Amino acid sequence: MIRFLTSVLLPLLTAFAVSPLSKPEKVEGCVVEYSILSGKLLNIKPDMPVYRITLHLKGENKPAFAKGSTLSVLSKGSVPPWIFGRLIKADIIFRGSKERGNYWLESISVIKGGTCEF
Repeated sequence: MIRFLTSVLLPLLTAFAVSPLSKPEKVEGCVVEYSILSGKLLNIKPDMPVYRITLHLKGENKPAFAKGSTLSVLSKGSVPPWIFGRLIKADIIFRGSKERGNYWLESISVIKGGTCEF
């Protein structure tokens, strides 16, 4: 009986397990886009405002986030509009599948004295 459980059922159960969320990543960049959109556009239920900022990356980021590239990040929490044009540091996390996933904002801070030059 135990042999049946470990050889047949255990592989089936692990095949249907949900993969864990990725760990938060730190990025640094200039906010070059700020928008508020309906959650319906992203299939979020119930419908709610979703904030999207696009960062022009700079500084020391992970290799997956090349300096000079852009990255769109979403937030269900309020993001103030004055953040546009500012240099920020953010903790982001990827949620979803490779095909339909998004980066989500975990925390954000403005870098004082930082400039946004392209």
